[in-house]
This record gives sequence, C-alpha cells and structure tokens, in this order.
Amino acid sequence: MARWFRSEPMKYISLIVNEDAAHDCLADLGKMGVIQFTDLNPDMTPFQRRYVPFVKRCDELERKLRFFSVECENFDLEIQNAGTIDSFLDEVSEPSNKEGGVQLLDSLESELEGFDSQLRELNKYSTKLTSEYNEKVELQEVLEKARRFFMTDAPRLAVSELTTADDIDGDGRTDNLLEAEGGAAREMDMRFSSMTGVVSKDEKTRFERMIFRATRGNCYIRFAPIQQPITDPLSGALVEKCVFIIFYKSIEIEIKVQKICDAFDAHRYSLPDMDDAPAVDRMLTENAQELVDSRTVLLKNQDTRFRLCQMLASKTERWMWLVLREKLIYHSLNQFKADVSGMLRGEGWVIADSIDAL
Repeated sequence: MARWFRSEPMKYISLIVNEDAAHDCLADLGKMGVIQFTDLNPDMTPFQRRYVPFVKRCDELERKLRFFSVECENFDLEIQNAGTIDSFLDEVSEPSNKEGGVQLLDSLESELEGFDSQLRELNKYSTKLTSEYNEKVELQEVLEKARRFFMTDAPRLAVSELTTADDIDGDGRTDNLLEAEGGAAREMDMRFSSMTGVVSKDEKTRFERMIFRATRGNCYIRFAPIQQPITDPLSGALVEKCVFIIFYKSIEIEIKVQKICDAFDAHRYSLPDMDDAPAVDRMLTENAQELVDSRTVLLKNQDTRFRLCQMLASKTERWMWLVLREKLIYHSLNQFKADVSGMLRGEGWVIADSIDAL
C-alpha cells in the first residue's frame, strides 16, 4: 500500500488520460497508493465540477446503506465483515469482477432500490399492524376493566359531588334527590354518562388534574393499570398505559373531556351498555379472536423483515466499500482539467521509486 514518509523522494508529474479510460486508470492508481493529485480547478465550486452527478449518486447509495445498517441494528444483527481492504481491492480488480463507473452505479442503484423499497414497505405495514394490534389490546383491557368496575366497584355518588349552585335551595342546603318525593323519577334523571379510554401512565396525574380543573370537580374518574406494556408503533419503545373511566352529567363537560383526551393523546373507546352482559361478552369474544389474528400477522411481518435484514447484514459492508471506492474515484476525477475534448489532465506528487510502476 501507500508509502508516505517525510523523507521519501517525490516527483511532480502531469498525467493525461482518455476520458473513457480515466475511471479504470484511477481505480488502478488508487490501489497502488503512490500518487496524490492536486486540484486543477480551484476556481470551481463543488457543484460546478464535471463528475458531481456521479458523486451525488454515490451519496444516495450511502444513505440507503446507512438505512440498512440501522434496520439491522434494530434486530440486533451485526454487520458481517467483508474481509480486509487489500483482499477487497484484489477481488474487484480481477477481470471477471472488474465492473466500475456507470455500469457499477447502475447495477447498485437497481439492486439497492429494490431492497430499500421492500424494507420500507414492510416497515410501513408493520407500523400499521402494530397500531391495529395496540388498539385491540387496549379495547380488550378497557372492556375487562370496565365490566369489572361496573359489576363490583361501581360508585354510588353522592349528589353533592356533582351538583351546581342551582341544586341548592333557599336555606343553603343541598336537595337530597334520593330521599325527596319522586325520588325514583329524579334518580333516573341523575343517570351519568361515561367515557372510557386509555392514557399513558406517565400522564395519569396531569390528566386527572386537568380533568378536575376543567370540570370544576364535577366528574368522577377512576384508573386501572394495564399490565401488558404497549409497543409504540413509531419508536418501538414499550409504553405503560392505564385505563380510565370518567363519569359526567352534562354535554358541556363531555366536550371539555373530549378535548382534554385529544390533548393528552388518550385513545377513547365506545363500549356497549354494561348492563347488557351478553353484548359485552360477545364483544370481548370477537375482539379476543381479532387480537389473535392480528398478532399472527404482526409476527409474520416481523419474521419477513428479520430474514431480509439478515441477508442485508451479510452484504452491506461490501456494498459500502464499493460505493466509497467509486465516490473517491469521482472526487479525484473532479480535480482533473479538460483541456482537450475527450481528454483529461491531472497533476500530482508521486513517490520517485514508483514512477516506473505508475
């Protein structure tokens, strides 16, 4: 490889090559590692140079390869070593493998674009499947927690907890609806509406405080933790959540609660009448079956992505070296000057002992 020492005798040369052969010439010179080119186009910006489009194509290929590496890391797959640099250069320099320039970029772009599109489509489908699976898990938890709550822990709220100033008589005493005349009819009038959903466990305290302040305490809210963590469809992180049930009386409170749920990214779910046990059991059974089916499809998608990333992990480093090699060749060609049509001229320093080999 290169011998760059301070005391090494050097010579400054001028190299004139045909434009069609320039790529292959620089590939061989780069393998020798005995020459360093000087820039003959200092007045040009990087975007004005001759081979900028090829450098941009290499940048795009590098971006795709970095994407492959990140996806492999998400599955804890190690990128396989492509060997040593010397063995790689010897391999690509063999006549049977000597493909470079536009042909190599075209083949790499076609191959990597196929894998990139396939992997992105699988990731997009995985995000959708994860969201649907999370919704079914949350709905199952909401149904079970709500049914248990209504069957065993349903609160018998005191009227004073949810009354306004209009409910207070002239003597300043709260009218007890359950003991007054016509109590049965008034009791039916005091049936509360409810809203159920799921909110992040980290936001539970703030969520409850906001509900209390916005409704002036005219709500009854209860929480129940979800034992199974929920997977975030975007980041893949596990998030702890809890089920909430909010009881309220007026439509105005319902509108406020809905806005607060949206602000806290809380998922709301519509449930059947909890007094209708057969309907609740039927919904639980149907959702449980959909949950199993959704999990099966999700695992199938994950397995397909894993096998694709396994294949990419075995080839990514070699692809990266090929792209870097092409990119460096075109960077060097951007330092050449086109004095005559079809010819390129380059200048640089060469180790004196390597002139003949050069």
